[in-house]
Amino acid sequence: MIADKKAQANERAKKWYQGHKEYRRAYNKKYREEHKDQLKKFKKRYRDEHKDQINAHNNKHYAEHKDEINARRRETGNVNTLGREYSRIKCKAKQRGIGFNLSLEKLKEIKLSPCAFAEIDGENCAGIITVDRLTNGAYTDNDVIALCHYHNTMKSNMTPQIVEALYKIYLERGILKRGV
Repeated sequence: MIADKKAQANERAKKWYQGHKEYRRAYNKKYREEHKDQLKKFKKRYRDEHKDQINAHNNKHYAEHKDEINARRRETGNVNTLGREYSRIKCKAKQRGIGFNLSLEKLKEIKLSPCAFAEIDGENCAGIITVDRLTNGAYTDNDVIALCHYHNTMKSNMTPQIVEALYKIYLERGILKRGV
């Protein structure tokens, strides 16, 4: 009998919540706006107090779903951060006195492309794709390629003459394609 009353009460509550979705949505939105500072403080305090648990949970989730997460990031081209990365590259180019005429569409295309050295040394390719200039000129749509972080770092430790010679060889052999 008590179980029946609980089940009936739960059913009534469920119906009420389903019937009042818009009301609850508006009420919650208004509450969040009115208590914005309090909620912000509470969330910050909670994150600070539970930092280790949150990090452990995030690390566990990433370990369990690493392939899916990385695939989703590659498919979307990290759309959430693409604009920020574009701005960062443009700002760094300006600071270094390098011309910049790269389109956002080209950056997305590069971020979705595999590393240009993958055919040569695929086993060492790291998942993070970076933008690399073929020449020492400006960042333009026709003068950039996709390189993984590993190969870009490896290439940056070489002398300019070796890098130039490698690019010429790779372009002649069709291993690298100009402008991806």
